[in-house]
Amino acid sequence: MFEFTVAQGLTPKVLKPRPDESQHVTQRGTVREEEERGRTGTKPKMVLDPFELFLVKPRGAKQSKPVGGVEQTRQGRFWSTQSYLCGVTKKDQLGKMRHFERQVLGTQDLKRQQLCERQQGCQRVREKTRKGAKEAVRSEHAQEIKTDYDLYLNSLLTTQTSLDNTSTLDDLGIIGAEDLEEAGNEVSRLGEEALWALEENDRVRKEIQNAHERFTPGDEGPCQEFTLTKQQRVWTLLEELQLMQKEIQENMASIVSIETTKSCIRDSKDLENNINMILNRSRSSQNEKAEVWNKIWSALKTRDDMIEQPLLN
Repeated sequence: MFEFTVAQGLTPKVLKPRPDESQHVTQRGTVREEEERGRTGTKPKMVLDPFELFLVKPRGAKQSKPVGGVEQTRQGRFWSTQSYLCGVTKKDQLGKMRHFERQVLGTQDLKRQQLCERQQGCQRVREKTRKGAKEAVRSEHAQEIKTDYDLYLNSLLTTQTSLDNTSTLDDLGIIGAEDLEEAGNEVSRLGEEALWALEENDRVRKEIQNAHERFTPGDEGPCQEFTLTKQQRVWTLLEELQLMQKEIQENMASIVSIETTKSCIRDSKDLENNINMILNRSRSSQNEKAEVWNKIWSALKTRDDMIEQPLLN
């Protein structure tokens, strides 16, 4: 940053030379004054211009000291320029002010702006690098979690036995792929019937709407008869649908339920045959066999009562 030092605004004492003196005038006085000062050994006085500015040059961090000593150091630290007040007219002053802003102040602002831009660029690069690192770490963690989850599922599926799967399917009433296919066909058939009923309903509704549109005050009799006929037809179709629903609920059952019941019956028969075989091998009497079967039926009845009681509650 530049440090600005304005010289003291002292009015210089400029000596006018005599006619017989030499007209060679320097910044510090005439030639004769220079010679007189040389003989007496006095230092000349500094004559300052009120419109002259002494600016301090910025000193770098690693700037080496000059060899000339303290005086040369002081002279090297300053540089002079003219102020805008030295302009004769306002236009000249404005031009010098703009020149001063471009040459002195503009350099400082440009350096500061470049420094800010470099800092912002470094900050953007750091943020981008940090964001990329976070995304990479997050993707690695997600991949590890997915791999562990897949391994857990594979181990869980491999530990389950086929017997457990079969018992689960039996409890759900699903025996095999054929039963699933039949159940799907039944659902498709019922869906088609529902669509047909909806289409029939839409057709009847459109016919009634068209009849209302064609209705005129003079045709009240035929239109009323037509409406009654359609209404009777609608009620007839509604009764047929209700009968079909009642028949389905009372007399029909799903294929899955039927197959499940058949499977349970077969299992019961197999169990009964196994029990009879065991009793025959043990050479039990008829009374003992009857007593065993009575206990079995009592246990089954008690179990059924315990199952039905929560359902009733």
